[in-house]
Amino acid sequence: MSGTTIYFGKINLISEHIYKVYSNELKMRDILLDILINFKHGLRYEEEHTYLGDDGAQHSDTTSYSIFIREKTDTYIRGRLDKESQLKYKVKNPITQELESKLVSNTDAIEFYFDVFNEMVGYNTSMRFGHKKFLEVFAQMLNSAAKLADKEYVFCVDRYTRGININDLYRELKAIDGIRQLKFTIKPVNPDTEMLDSIQENGSDKLEEFEEANISQKSIIFTSTSRLGLNIDSKAVKESLDEVGNIQKDLPVEKATRNGYVKVEATGRNGITRSTEDHEPVRKHIKRMTEFVKACEEIIRNTI
Repeated sequence: MSGTTIYFGKINLISEHIYKVYSNELKMRDILLDILINFKHGLRYEEEHTYLGDDGAQHSDTTSYSIFIREKTDTYIRGRLDKESQLKYKVKNPITQELESKLVSNTDAIEFYFDVFNEMVGYNTSMRFGHKKFLEVFAQMLNSAAKLADKEYVFCVDRYTRGININDLYRELKAIDGIRQLKFTIKPVNPDTEMLDSIQENGSDKLEEFEEANISQKSIIFTSTSRLGLNIDSKAVKESLDEVGNIQKDLPVEKATRNGYVKVEATGRNGITRSTEDHEPVRKHIKRMTEFVKACEEIIRNTI
């Protein structure tokens, strides 16, 4: 089928400022307004890579990412994230018949629609610029915008899915043959109005421990070299499942995994890793890019 598939990412504040939102010292809207104002055309982020060349020496190259703004309103930013890099290829020398390495400049780009106050970004992907890297780099751009605002906010962007409930999560883990590694990752909740009311009325439950320890992200990792793999019914694993199921009152696991507050990854005997972030990602297929903004608005409006 021709056309474009749009995917979505959830913007999450993970610095200590989120705890000030819980206590009403800061307003999430004011934090996001700082980002809206300072998320500008020309924002850049660079990554340096080292590699071993054909000559046996170590070399380095740089991949540059930059923001191109197509449209900016008081609620959303429509733009493009460009990735400029060097691609390596080989050419046969007609005289020596040896293969010689060459470099060529290349630019890949992803279109995005950033709904600032709903903390969501819609985006497409390309063959050399996929989900993981886009979400990682977009978070870096948000952090750069925060620096321009003279703030120390730190964001991450998680793949937005339909989520999975605790019972289905348990069944899926049980179905994996010989789990070699099981990882639970928990992040502070970025509350909507209803959840913020719950936190302020009932306390922040498990999140109080996060605040006390200044935790931005908590990971629990189990590994096993046993032929049978990890025992999902063991007390240790069940305690971790209970923890992700009880981060905060009125926050079911389905919503926590949907928004990226909880991620569970399991690697089986076959080496394949399954993750809740790959479980039913929210997506929308469009025939033409002229439909891009409308499609993003529709999905975000219907899922928030």
